Amino acid sequence: MEQKILHLTLKKKWFDLIMVGKKKVEHRELKHYWTKRLQKQYEVIKFVNGYGKDKPFMIIEYLGIDTKGMKLNPPTYNLMLGKILETGNIHEVKSTIPPEDKSSGILAPIL
Repeated sequence: MEQKILHLTLKKKWFDLIMVGKKKVEHRELKHYWTKRLQKQYEVIKFVNGYGKDKPFMIIEYLGIDTKGMKLNPPTYNLMLGKILETGNIHEVKSTIPPEDKSSGILAPIL
């Protein structure tokens, strides 16, 4: 049986952060479009960066929606991401990732 795939396009910054494991949640605003789309049961998310046949992509386990985002302003769907199952057309990842604060392991602000 074929996997049920949620297809999403991301900007390079967010794509790269997911790729290196720094971002484990993808946020989508609580709007009718996303409510309708996320009613379906998905097994994986296919993230792409850009358009065209050679665009970078990754397929990630979809762990479901965390409802904590509903309390935010504006409310969001928090899509919980698991491990990366497959990648393709990945060339350069680290160019958009901010430097880490070595002492705490937290991303340092860029000034």
